[in-house]
Parts: sequence; C-alpha cells; structure tokens
Amino acid sequence: FHPRYIVSGPLPGRLPEAKADLALQKLVHDDDRLLRAAAILENAVNNTSVFFVLDISGTRLLFPGDAQQGAWDYVFSDARNVELLADLAFYKVGHHGSHNATPRRFVEKDWQTPGYAMVPFGPVQRWVKTIPKKSLVESLESHHHMVVRADQPPAAVPGRLAVHGDIWTEVTLTAPNHHQE
Repeated sequence: FHPRYIVSGPLPGRLPEAKADLALQKLVHDDDRLLRAAAILENAVNNTSVFFVLDISGTRLLFPGDAQQGAWDYVFSDARNVELLADLAFYKVGHHGSHNATPRRFVEKDWQTPGYAMVPFGPVQRWVKTIPKKSLVESLESHHHMVVRADQPPAAVPGRLAVHGDIWTEVTLTAPNHHQE
C-alpha cells in the first residue's frame, strides 16, 4: 500500500467501533464461519476496488468495480476526473447494480453522452427484489444509455450488439471521429 494509506498508532474516528462491530472473535465459534468470514470480507473490501477509466483512441470505458460512495466522492473531488466521466462509451455498472455503487449524480449529470451500461450479476434469491436497483436501471435508460443486463440479454443490433444466447453479449464500440481540419 502507498504510505498515506497505512495507519500507525490508534485507529482514527469511528474505525475502532466499526472494527468491533465486525465481531471477528465470534468467527471461531460460528458453525457457518466460512460464510460469515466471506460476508465480512465482502463488506470490508467493496470500497477498495480499483476504479479506472480505460481510454482507447478516444473511446472511454469505466470500470469502478464495487466502489461505493466514498470512492465516488474522491473521484468527484477532482474536476479532471469528472471530465473523464462525461464522455463514456461504456460503463460496467458498479456492485451488480446495487443501491450504493452508482451515484445518481453520475447518471443524471456527469455521464453526458449516450453509451452502454453493463449490469453483470446473477439473480440471487436474497436480493432478487433489490439487485439490480430498478430506479438505477430506469435512470440509465432515461438518460439514453443502453442497459445490457446479464439476466435479460437485449435484442441484437447488427454491427453494434451481438447476443450469444444467455452466455454473453458482445458490444462493438467505435472510436469517436476526431478529424482535424
């Protein structure tokens, strides 16, 4: 880790309380300790995802992983970062389309060009009513983004979108036309 992310001395702010809330000591006595450990690890690592924009000859793709509001706030704090988000061809929707991974501001204000939003997830009974978040999908669509969902492959669009059954969907992105006159 970069030295600025290493805490020396006592944990600052609410972190000691948050650490205690994890109840890690109970894992030793929990019959479902592996599942519990996985759930705790999931909660701990979501906001540590690599968040990056890939620019290929002017075609930008956004991959925020499972970044949550804190990571987005950091991105929004720098105007250069926000500028990168304005002209995307593709957005891999964060954290399977859950309630805490795609800020409303990004969809309604920052992503200004039509593009593809891929929602990668498999239906899980526990979250079937909440993931992907219905209002997120509706907002993406109403802001002229083609939503490609893993559970509902879209209709094929010749030269742009190829659907391969329920296995995968292929999106063809073309570089913007940057002719110099």
